[in-house]
Amino acid sequence: MGGRIEEEDVDRRVIRIAMDLFFRKGYSAVTTDEIAYRAGISKKTLFKRFPTKKNLFDSVVDCFLSETEEELERVWATLESDCLSKMKGFFLVVANRAGRVSRAMIEDLARVVPDVWDRFDSFRRRVFRERFGILLHQAQEEGFLSPEWDADLFRELLLEIISHTFIPEVIGTFSYPAPRIVEGLVNMMFRGLLTEKGREQFGAFRISTGMQMGRISSEQYTLE
Repeated sequence: MGGRIEEEDVDRRVIRIAMDLFFRKGYSAVTTDEIAYRAGISKKTLFKRFPTKKNLFDSVVDCFLSETEEELERVWATLESDCLSKMKGFFLVVANRAGRVSRAMIEDLARVVPDVWDRFDSFRRRVFRERFGILLHQAQEEGFLSPEWDADLFRELLLEIISHTFIPEVIGTFSYPAPRIVEGLVNMMFRGLLTEKGREQFGAFRISTGMQMGRISSEQYTLE
């Protein structure tokens, strides 16, 4: 049993190191030699646990998406019960996770590992439709979102705008980091749909660098 625990520790360490390298430098720029060296293991040990670079990358993506789901669960469990606070938490998680993936990685996702690009896209669409969609309807029922708007239509429009913004050909034209782009989209599109009551409650969505959000996220972006 001790040996299995040790192997699991090695797997976790390798995945953490590989995640940092892949998401920072891009899939193409990272070698298995570099991953093994940084993890303090031989390439033989690395390939015993992860037979190919793509196999390791798939495990990294599994971990990343699982952590994203867990962060969203914490938003649901720890924030105040009102839906607008949860919406802020939802957008914060979106901004945080988008900020983890470099533009080099986004380009490689679309060009080199398109199956993983499809996984990210499917995950994003499911999360928006399941979680954000519920919050939009709740906001409308509680008088925060104007009843004249079609909540499902807005959900799909925002989803498509975010999805399109983060394709390589588009995001490459921006000089702003991904979290700032999400911040701008939220303030320009979402706040305009709120009632006066909703705008007062929601406030402005701001992302501050170099701070922590506490229980919800330990990443470098937080709400003001």
